[in-house]
Order: sequence, then C-alpha cells, then structure tokens
Amino acid sequence: MDLSRLNPYSPASKAAPAGTYINRALRGARTSADQLAAAGWTATIENGANVGSRITATRVLAVGVLAAGARKTTGDQYVLFTSPDGTQQEMATVPARLEKSTRQWVLLYGKKRAQAIPTGTGRHRG
Repeated sequence: MDLSRLNPYSPASKAAPAGTYINRALRGARTSADQLAAAGWTATIENGANVGSRITATRVLAVGVLAAGARKTTGDQYVLFTSPDGTQQEMATVPARLEKSTRQWVLLYGKKRAQAIPTGTGRHRG
C-alpha cells in the first residue's frame, strides 16, 4: 500500500483528501509517509491549541529563526510525525474540515507502520 498514491476508488478513498495535504508537506521536507513508516516513525493528530506552543524543526526550516513567534492557525489539524527515539519531528497541516479524512489517513499510516516493523525472529527460548 503506497500512502502517497491513495486510489480514490479504493476503500481508502476517505483518506485521500487529507493525504494530499500530508504528502505535499512531506515532499517539502524531502521525505514520504512510506519512508517514515518504514523507519518506525509514529503519526499523531493534534489540533492547533495543543500544538501552538511547540516549535518543530519543520517550522524552523519554513519560517527561520522567527519560528517561535510564528502563529499557527488554530482551526487546522496537525499530523505530527515523531522519530522512534523522539528527537526529530515533521509536521503536516490539514484543514479542520478534513478531520474524518485525516483520522482515516493516520489509521492507514499506522497499519503501514505495523507491517514495516519486524516482529521478531519467530524463535522461542524455552
């Protein structure tokens, strides 16, 4: 399942509108959702009120040194991708009107991530 090319006629079609915004943001960061999922990054949805105090690397790159003073639109949803060790973050902004689509997309991302993470060797010590 390629998250960057969701088929609008598939069962995942409800996620396609949010996926457009998310994939556009990740292309700007020179990565893709598939690469992040394979590396074990987690995705969470937060609204503007929860994210307002955070300064992420994406904002610093996009806005520069003034990222601390840049205001976020509180009506938007934010999909935060966090590295497995918690030291890096990427952020994608999605309009609040696409909340259902965003939730569907993050569920698909979680499934993709679960498929990418190895579950062990299958050996059992007894």
